[in-house]
Amino acid sequence: MQIRLLKIDHFRGIQQLEWRPDPGLNLLIGPSNSGKTTLLNAISLLLFSGRQTQLTEFDYFNRNYAQPFHITAWLGGADLLARVADLPLAPLWGWNNDEPTHEAQDDPLICLRLTGTTELEPLYELLYPDNSAIDEPRSEEIGNHRRRRFSIVDLDEGADSRLDFRLNPYSVIGRHFVSDELRAALVPAFRAGNEHLLLSEKSKEQIIKFSTILSRNGIVESAAVNLLPPSRGNPNYLLGLVDTNTGDQPLPLQLLGSGTARLALLSLLLGLSDKSETETNFVADEIERGLEPHRQRQVLRLLRENVGTTGQAFVSTHSSSVLNAIDSDTIWRMDRSAPSMALTPLRLHQEASVIQSIIRRNIDQFFFPFICVCEGATERGFISHLFTRLLKKEPDDIGFFLVDAGGYGNAIRLTHRLLKMNYRLFLFSDGDLVSSSELKKERANNRDLDALYCEPAAKLATRACCWSDACIEDVVISALGPVALLSILREASALHEVPSSSITARLAKVGDVIPDDITEADLDARVEREPELFVPALRTLLLRQFPYDGVKGWFKSSAGGELLGRYFVDRCCLPFENDARFAAFSEQFSGFWAALEQDVATHLPYQIGEPKTFHNRLNALPNE
Repeated sequence: MQIRLLKIDHFRGIQQLEWRPDPGLNLLIGPSNSGKTTLLNAISLLLFSGRQTQLTEFDYFNRNYAQPFHITAWLGGADLLARVADLPLAPLWGWNNDEPTHEAQDDPLICLRLTGTTELEPLYELLYPDNSAIDEPRSEEIGNHRRRRFSIVDLDEGADSRLDFRLNPYSVIGRHFVSDELRAALVPAFRAGNEHLLLSEKSKEQIIKFSTILSRNGIVESAAVNLLPPSRGNPNYLLGLVDTNTGDQPLPLQLLGSGTARLALLSLLLGLSDKSETETNFVADEIERGLEPHRQRQVLRLLRENVGTTGQAFVSTHSSSVLNAIDSDTIWRMDRSAPSMALTPLRLHQEASVIQSIIRRNIDQFFFPFICVCEGATERGFISHLFTRLLKKEPDDIGFFLVDAGGYGNAIRLTHRLLKMNYRLFLFSDGDLVSSSELKKERANNRDLDALYCEPAAKLATRACCWSDACIEDVVISALGPVALLSILREASALHEVPSSSITARLAKVGDVIPDDITEADLDARVEREPELFVPALRTLLLRQFPYDGVKGWFKSSAGGELLGRYFVDRCCLPFENDARFAAFSEQFSGFWAALEQDVATHLPYQIGEPKTFHNRLNALPNE
């Protein structure tokens, strides 16, 4: 059985939602308080028949129980007719172009609706198509017995799924026992138990007092206390599975840890199921709870095996291990900030291999409220330094994930894909490939690249910091004075363990007018005294001929990007004089930073307080 279409109206925090989940495993992700748990609770409330439904005012949108809530599902699948073969259900719905229709065709559906009434009572109904409008169908109230034909397994911690380890007729293991036989077996057990009741003397005296009162008034001759089956419900609830390897006192399986209990239940379902029967459907909130990463992957495997090709599982997660284990499953991102609550899918197995690779390398990005797609490691390190320098916090601390996309084309494609999932995005890319043969070749092979770029640039506006005049290292290095150039050269050399002695030798080779006998001891003084002689050589050495043959671009790393970020901030604190290119880049970056602070202040105001401009942050630095 599968949910083809789910509609939720005025239920808890969801005012309105419409969802068409995929067959198989559906993984829900999204920031906290985005509605994942509410969505799973809605499915469980509608389809899980193992509990008595009790409503409160908190189940209604804005606690307004004068406005009924509705949870409606159109159910289909190859096994649907087998589930309801002996039930008088007619007529059935049809399914065409992802919408329910009045005409039942080759793919018949059943529509089930839960209404939370204005009296805080649950009303379960089957909806039938007729000649009226789709949104005003004929309805028939449905009891719990018939509703069990569509029931799912709720794996949520603390939910009634723990009763599946007891032998009631509707539990996972209870369905594999003969109920009447179990009930008969309980009678002698109660009798034997009465003989072994260990009561204190005080309790015995109280029982005698009860008996004396009843006898004196001619009601019964004598009375005692005995073990009795439950007055309501099935006595089989008293029986359940226990772990016998725990010493003299067996441990009921329902008391297992939340993660182990889920594994046990899934294992039982898979081991007991007959593949000729229908597959099982599941709901689980935070499937990783209580499990190590390898057991999280085991749970996913068991879920896939249990749902098969005709079932479904609805699972939320905040675990990178779970997402890294996805195969042909569908990831759905819930977004409460959209104009109407929306779920956007990511079917990773259908994405281009390059996008799959980037996403799997940066799987944690899906759990962050903000994503900054950086063209490469240099840009990532650059932005990371500015967070720690200006905001005094790591990017992670304020909900930012910095992605190293590994190139201009990858950055554009990933941004384009994440925009479809309604992420709050920033794009940071320079122009080091704009005029290169590598980019020309990429554009020739992927003619959609420029078209892809236009959409992110338009949608992101100032949240995209992209320029084509030069790359970061060119802009920063070209704006530095002689002392700063020598300083950054030494720090870059230290990053790659290049000995200081090699710097002077390489300077002499790069700059024809620099004497061969210059030493490290007098290098600082010479650089300050003769900047016109040393500055061109230092810039060439830093950008083109770094003094280590095995290193191609010291800045092509996160550490190199952080180094550039530090010198960029230091340079911004000084007058720009006649450096128009640096001024233009600084101005564009200021707009980017202003958008970044404004977005964080809007969505996570407690993280940075009032937003400030880039230059205000700079002005505060000397006073640290």
